[in-house]
Amino acid sequence: MFAKPSDVPQSLKPALTSYLLAMADDKFLLGHHNGEWTGLGPFLEADIAFSNVAQQEIAHAQELYKLPAGLLGREADSTVAANELAYGRPAAERLCCRFVEPEDDFDWAVAVCRQCFFDHFDLLR
Repeated sequence: MFAKPSDVPQSLKPALTSYLLAMADDKFLLGHHNGEWTGLGPFLEADIAFSNVAQQEIAHAQELYKLPAGLLGREADSTVAANELAYGRPAAERLCCRFVEPEDDFDWAVAVCRQCFFDHFDLLR
């Protein structure tokens, strides 16, 4: 659709930036929540698999952050710009959906259900 950030019409940039930031913020926070389970899963296979899911969510967020970075006038496809968006923004500026925000209080069922609901939500989005 658009080959580079400069091809996006000025009128669409704010909405597209917010949308991409929301997607990245969801994956970033969920990945960090899931990463807290590393070494604590109910059995070894589940622990390893859930840790892998956490790494994938964070990696996807990292790549997604590069897109709004380009729209915001930063160097597109820059890991530094993506990290600034991921780690450099205050929590109040994050655009996470409601069900990735709360802690799971180390309840395995809550963590797995949250991931399942998020995957379905992300598929629909």
